[in-house]
Amino acid sequence: MKENRQKTLELALRDPFLVSHDTHSLQKLAKIFSKTNLSLEKLSTDKRVALCGGFMTKFLAEILPLFFLQRGISPTLYESEYGSFQQDIINKESELSSFNPELVVFFPTHRDLRFIPPTGASNSIVENCLGREIDFWMNLLKNIDAPTILFTFDPPLTRRLGEVDGLKPGGFLNYIRSVNTRLASDAPGHIKLIDTEQLCASVGETLWHDQRLYHMAKQPMSMDALPIIANSIAASASAILGKARKVLVLDLDNTLWGGIIGDDGLDGITLGPETSDGESFIEFQKYLKSLSERGIVLAVCSKNSKEIALQPFREHGAMVLQEADFPVFVANYKDKATNIRAIAKTLNVGLDTVVFADDSPVECALVRKQLPEVWVVELAGDPSEFIRCLDHFIPFPVASLTEEDFARSASYQSLNAVHSELQETTDIEGFLRDLKPVAILEYVRDDTVERMSQLIAKTNQFKLNPNTFSTSELRKKSSEVLAFRLKDRLQDYGIVSVIVTETDYDADALILRNWVMSCRVFSRRLEFLIREKISETAIEKGLSRLRLEYLQSGRNDLICDLLPALGFSESKMPNWFEADSISPKNLPPHFIALEEAPS
Repeated sequence: MKENRQKTLELALRDPFLVSHDTHSLQKLAKIFSKTNLSLEKLSTDKRVALCGGFMTKFLAEILPLFFLQRGISPTLYESEYGSFQQDIINKESELSSFNPELVVFFPTHRDLRFIPPTGASNSIVENCLGREIDFWMNLLKNIDAPTILFTFDPPLTRRLGEVDGLKPGGFLNYIRSVNTRLASDAPGHIKLIDTEQLCASVGETLWHDQRLYHMAKQPMSMDALPIIANSIAASASAILGKARKVLVLDLDNTLWGGIIGDDGLDGITLGPETSDGESFIEFQKYLKSLSERGIVLAVCSKNSKEIALQPFREHGAMVLQEADFPVFVANYKDKATNIRAIAKTLNVGLDTVVFADDSPVECALVRKQLPEVWVVELAGDPSEFIRCLDHFIPFPVASLTEEDFARSASYQSLNAVHSELQETTDIEGFLRDLKPVAILEYVRDDTVERMSQLIAKTNQFKLNPNTFSTSELRKKSSEVLAFRLKDRLQDYGIVSVIVTETDYDADALILRNWVMSCRVFSRRLEFLIREKISETAIEKGLSRLRLEYLQSGRNDLICDLLPALGFSESKMPNWFEADSISPKNLPPHFIALEEAPS
C-alpha cells in the first residue's frame, strides 16, 4: 500500500497537468509526501521560500510544495502570520529575516491597499492617492533583497461604479489596475510580478472569490482557485531560479497540420482558413512562433522521411512556421525517445528542460516511460484546444526577457552550423580562427544586469556551484563582476559568461564566487580567454592566488575535467580549488580578440 502511494506521488510530480487536479486530491498527495521517503537529491534544488500573504495562507502552503517539486525545487517554507507581512518585511529582527529566504512570495490583495480614493473622485485626487500608494509599496519592497514573486492586486468582487468601475477614475477596479500598471513599470529587477487579474479571469470570478471562506478562515479566494495559484507561483519560481523548461519538441502530422503528409499529400492535409480545423492549426502555429520569438527553442521529431516532412514548410502557402524556426529537425523512423535524447544532446541541454507534444497516445506513453524527465503533452482531438492545452500548465514561464532570449533561436541555428563544420574539418584551429571571434567585456548596467542574473540562474552545465545573484546583488557587486559577450562572423551570441568575484586581501586571493557559461558557446575556447582575464584582474589587485568552490550537481561534470586545464588543483578544504593567479603557459590558443564595452 505504501509503495502504491509513493508511486502515485512520483507519477503526479512528473505530470505537467498537476494543476488540473482538484484541491482535495492535491491535499491527499501533500499528506502522502509528508509521510514518504521519496528521494529528492536528483529531483530538486533546495531553497528557502517565504510566503507572505495578505490573507491566511495555510491551505495554499499545504499544496504549494508539490508544485515546486514538480518543477525541480524542494522548498523549505516559512509563512508570515496573518496580518503581519508588513512588520515581517520591515523588521530586520523578525522571524522572516532570521529565516533568510532565498525566494519570497508576496501575495497582498485589494484589501491591503492603503490610499483608496473615494467613489467618484476627480483625476487629481486619484493621482494623488495613486502616488502615495506606489510610494508605500515601493518603500516596502525595498526591504526585500531576495528574488521576489509579487502578485498584483486582485479585482474586487463588487464594483462600486457598476459596469464602468474599471473605466472611470473614481472606480475601485480602475484604481487597482492603475496601481498594478505602475508596479509593473517601477518594480526593481529582482521583483517578478504575477498578473492576478489574468489568473482570476482564467478561473472565473465566481470561482475566484469566496466570501464565506474569507469570513470563516480569512482566505478570500476559493479552494478551487488554489491549484492555479500554486502552479503560477512554482512556474515563476522556476523561471527565477533557472529551472524553467526551454525546448519544445513537436510532432508534425495532426499536430502542426491535420492529416498525414506521407499519405494525404500536400493538397490533402488540413491547414488554412478554408475550414475551422485548418484555421485552428494556423493559430496554433502562430502561438508556437511567438514562443520561438521569445527564446523557446522549437525542434521537430517526426516519424517520416525528412524530404516528405519538409514538404509543407517549403511548398504549402498557409504554413506560419518555417524550416528556419527549428534549430533541430529530426525526421526518421527511429523511436521518439531515442530521437529526443539526440535532440537534447545536439542542443546541449538536459532532458529536464524539454517538453514534448504529439497527437499519438502510443508515442506519448513511450516517451513518458523511457524519458520521465521530459514533460509529455498529448495533443489529441480538437486543434482549437491545442493552445489552451499547452499554455494551461505554464510550461515556459518568463522571469525577464533579454536580447539574448529574442535571438536564441537564431543562435542555435548558428551553433548547429559551427558544430557541423567542426565535425567535418581536420583543421580545428584554422576553423576557429576563421570564425573571427570577438569577446566583449561587459559591465553591470541597466541594459545588461537582467541577462547576467538570468544566465547565472539558468545555466546548469558550466556552473561552479548553486550560488545565484539577483539584479540588486549584482548592482552592489558591480566592480567585482566580469561578463563576456561573444560574436563572430555568424552572429552576436549576446552575454554568454558571467564571473562574480570577491577580493580577499587577507588570503591574498581573488575568489570566484561563481562562474557560468552558456552551453551555446562550448567548444569555442572562450573559457581560456576568460582565464587570462581573471589572471589579469587578480594581478592588478596585487593578489597571487585564485580560489573557487566547485560543487558537483550531476549536471556540471565537465567542470571537473576543465579545472586542471585552467591550472586549478584541489585545496585542503573540501570542494575548494586553488590556482596561481598567473595563467598556465600551456593554455590552448583561442583566437578570440578582446574588446571592452562602455561602463
